[in-house]
Amino acid sequence: ECASQVWSCAWNLDDPNLLYAGLNSGRVQVFDRRQVTPGETTLSSSVETLSLSTSSPIVSLQYIQKNSSFQLSGLIVGSNDKTG
Repeated sequence: ECASQVWSCAWNLDDPNLLYAGLNSGRVQVFDRRQVTPGETTLSSSVETLSLSTSSPIVSLQYIQKNSSFQLSGLIVGSNDKTG
């Protein structure tokens, strides 16, 4: 369940248990697949909500994975008015 409509999503490529949902409210909700209640198959609550300095929908999410040429990992977030 999300606080508002989901416009984009991305998996964390360094930790396959984490899923990011970009919302139309300008927030990103983080879900952990390990938090699913036994017997259920859906993610019922997020483990974290990232508040960004935008109120525009999050239209694009891309996770950048750690590798030999890129030592840091992270999430690229794109909205109609900002990218960060």
